[in-house]
Amino acid sequence: MTKQTESTQRGWLVRVLIATVIVLIAVSVVGFRLFVDSYQQKVAIIERQLLTIKPGQSFNQVCRQFKNNQWIENCWAHKLVGKFSPHHLHVRAGSYWLTPEESINSFLAKVQRGEEAQFSFTIIEGDNAFQVLEKMSNTPYLEFDTFIDKKDLSTTAQALGWDVSNIEGYLAPDTYFFTNQTKASELLSRAFHTQQQRLKEAWQNRNTSVPLESEYELLTLASIIEKESSVNGERGIIASVFYNRLNKGMRLQTDPTVIYGVWHEYQGDIKRVHLRTKTPYNTYRINGLPPTPIANPSRESLMAAANPQSSEYFYFVASGQGGHTFSKTLTEHNKALRAYLKQQKSQTEQQNKDSNESR
Repeated sequence: MTKQTESTQRGWLVRVLIATVIVLIAVSVVGFRLFVDSYQQKVAIIERQLLTIKPGQSFNQVCRQFKNNQWIENCWAHKLVGKFSPHHLHVRAGSYWLTPEESINSFLAKVQRGEEAQFSFTIIEGDNAFQVLEKMSNTPYLEFDTFIDKKDLSTTAQALGWDVSNIEGYLAPDTYFFTNQTKASELLSRAFHTQQQRLKEAWQNRNTSVPLESEYELLTLASIIEKESSVNGERGIIASVFYNRLNKGMRLQTDPTVIYGVWHEYQGDIKRVHLRTKTPYNTYRINGLPPTPIANPSRESLMAAANPQSSEYFYFVASGQGGHTFSKTLTEHNKALRAYLKQQKSQTEQQNKDSNESR
């Protein structure tokens, strides 16, 4: 073989080798690009979806669901990684938000961390147990237990296994977070234990001169204080009014207790017939405290009941400015009441005038 021929062959081999390397690089680049695209592909959805992964469900089943819904094209890149790292394909049971433009990789990481979708339920200060249960029964993603009786609070307390005769007052006002299909009884138990802790704290730190014999009486009075005012700075003085009346043997005469006694027929307007009807809760007709709380009091109302301000007031009426006017005598109280009614009448007349002028 001549030197020229050998040189020609070597040149051809070099060119073939170079071409082969170029092809391999190109294939590798394309393959890597396809891998990255598959690994980081985004879900094709317009609105976020709540996806529930059931116990025992595999990544392949989740992937199949995504493909059937036409949210993604494939999962081969993740399956390839899973061959070398099986933990990569591990999924946790639960309900997770899948958001528009979210990558399958991001969603899988969220599932592996167990970052389930969170929902919230708020027990509002002063809402009674009937209101709380009704709201719970209509809360999405919360499973309302069949044994909960929305109209019989004693039966519900027994069904929940609580060592109380009635759940009223024992639901701590707060916002509670939960995951999909959480049972309402679980949320109620959390609220119950929180309120027990708050009540215990208030009772242990109470002014021992207050005329109460038990934590339950404290809870009951706090619920009345809660319904009478949402102004935190007033609660202590309102508590003093009730204690002054109790110490003197006067009836509490508070409208919220009357309303609670006729709750299932109450239409939003207290009437004279309600004030005359003798129920266990009508403090215009009974002496002392009603038999149970009438609402779920806040920590502030519990502390106000435990440590009232000192005052000589026996009466209070709405001031029309968001607070109350307090009085020592009935004469002063009637004067404040007339002023309030006059103000209300004036406001109503002005509203009617404005309404007529806008027509």
